[in-house]
Amino acid sequence: MRVFVGKTPWRIFIVDDIPGALESMYGRPVAGLDKKTVGYTDIVNKTILLKRKKSAEQVASTYFHELLHAACPEMSEKRVYHIERTLFKILWKGGWRPDILYR
Repeated sequence: MRVFVGKTPWRIFIVDDIPGALESMYGRPVAGLDKKTVGYTDIVNKTILLKRKKSAEQVASTYFHELLHAACPEMSEKRVYHIERTLFKILWKGGWRPDILYR
């Protein structure tokens, strides 16, 4: 799937194993990731990977989190997490369901 962040297209993938998927994509392991990794944003290659989860809400929350990283790469993980936790609850309660959930 593709999504635009600003005017730039990004590729989005939902996978079972993010470290394994990245190793397949890039031909080498990516440092700092493990089986518990639930989202990954590659700023250089404009790619977001999301781990397949049991609930649509979990996938949507992680997707929103990774979109924040894509849109504002200078923000710290702590800041992105705080914004995601605050805004995602409002969006979800308001009925926001990203297309990625239905593909």
